[in-house]
Amino acid sequence: AGPAGRFEAGPPRRSRLTRVPQVAQNLAGDPIDGARVAGSAGLGAIYAGLCVPAVWHVAESLAPGVSLVKVVKKMLLTCGVLSTIGNWLTMFARRWLQVVRGVDVSGSLRACVSGVNRDIWPVIRNDLKLWPAFTLFCYAVVPYAYRPSLNALAASAWQTYVSTVSARTARGD
Repeated sequence: AGPAGRFEAGPPRRSRLTRVPQVAQNLAGDPIDGARVAGSAGLGAIYAGLCVPAVWHVAESLAPGVSLVKVVKKMLLTCGVLSTIGNWLTMFARRWLQVVRGVDVSGSLRACVSGVNRDIWPVIRNDLKLWPAFTLFCYAVVPYAYRPSLNALAASAWQTYVSTVSARTARGD
């Protein structure tokens, strides 16, 4: 075993997911990992398409209407759940996918949890700079029929940021 108990036994194991071709380059000119993109897209679709709307629906059903008190209650519930638990779970899932794919051979459940716990606070701070204002705007101004689409678009952009943070901190950048 190498430093910190890591094994240094050859290349990482490969799963079927790692055979997705690297067909493009990022802005830095590095190859884009197609399997990582596919996993992130799937996770983002589940989170932004199912989880986020479910939380928003619960908030709307608990405090229907657009009075100041109701809008603030909905914002507190929505941000309270998604800014903390939601971000933690998506960061964990992204890291765990790297372990499952064999990309992070030193990873373990404990290492994933520890890494997310270490890296979650900057994400939450940045989340709270954006989402309370966005959420207040949506609940107070955007008609109910348009909120899911606008929110899904914003949540997708946010998940791109979370994916970038997860990848960067998992690599140790």
